[in-house]
Amino acid sequence: MKRLKILFVLLESVLFTLMVLFFLPLTQCKEHHFRLEDVLREFSSYPALSAKKQELPLQVAHTLEQPFYFFGEGEQFFVFLSKDRKSILKLFKKAEGRNYSQMFSGIDRIFHSAQDRSALLYIHLHQEENLPTICLIDRACHRHKLLLGETPFLIQQRGEPLFDRLKRAQGNERLMKELIDEVILCFLELCREGMRDTDNCTRRNLGFLDKRAVILDVGSLFFDPALQQKEEAKKEILHKTRRLGRWLKRRHPALYAYYLERIQL
Repeated sequence: MKRLKILFVLLESVLFTLMVLFFLPLTQCKEHHFRLEDVLREFSSYPALSAKKQELPLQVAHTLEQPFYFFGEGEQFFVFLSKDRKSILKLFKKAEGRNYSQMFSGIDRIFHSAQDRSALLYIHLHQEENLPTICLIDRACHRHKLLLGETPFLIQQRGEPLFDRLKRAQGNERLMKELIDEVILCFLELCREGMRDTDNCTRRNLGFLDKRAVILDVGSLFFDPALQQKEEAKKEILHKTRRLGRWLKRRHPALYAYYLERIQL
C-alpha cells in the first residue's frame, strides 16, 4: 500500500511537470499569437534592387517542401524553423513607419557582397509568381498556408549562437583560438564592405556554421562607407566584440590575452 502511495505521488508530479512544460504555454500563446495579417506583403521599390532577381536554388526549393514551425519573433521578423531543424524562414513584420527600403537594401547588399557571413541561402525581395505555397505551424499547432511569391522573406541556414559554440569548444584551446579569430575576421569583412550593424547584441546576433562566424540577424544592417576606413573599422570591431572580451576575461584569462593581441588589427 505504501508503494502505491509513493507511485501515485510520483505520477502526480510527472503529470504536473508535463502540464507546466506543454499545456501552460499554449494557454498563454494568445499574447504572441501568429497571424498572417501581421506579415508584410508589400515589396520595396528601392531602385538598387530592381535588377537583382534570382532563381530559386534547388536546395532551397527542397527545403520549402517541408512544414515550418514557429520558432520565435523579434522586432523585425517572425521566425520559423524547418521540420528538419536545419533552415530558418524569416517573414518581415508589418510596422508603421519602418524604413523597409533601407532594410531591404542592407539585406540585398550583404547577400551579394558577403553572403558567407550572413548564413543566407535565398532572399525574396521582389514579387515572383513561380514560388510555392508553404505550410506554417504556429505555437498552438494551427496551420497556415502562405503563398511565398507574394511575400518578402529570407531563408537562412540555422546557425549556432556565439556563446553556445564557444562553450562547446571549451577544453580545446586551438579551436577556441580559431573561433576567436573567426569572430574578428567576420566583423573585419563586414567593415570592408561598409556594412554597419545597429544591433549590438552579439549574444543573439552572432553565431557559427561549424567553424565559420556569421551574422544571424541581417535586418539591422545598412551601408556606411565610413566603416571602410581603417580607424573606424577598428573602433567598430572593438565595440562589437567587447562582450566576447568580457566573457573570455572572466572564464579564460589566457584566451583573453590572445583576444587582446588579435584585436590589434
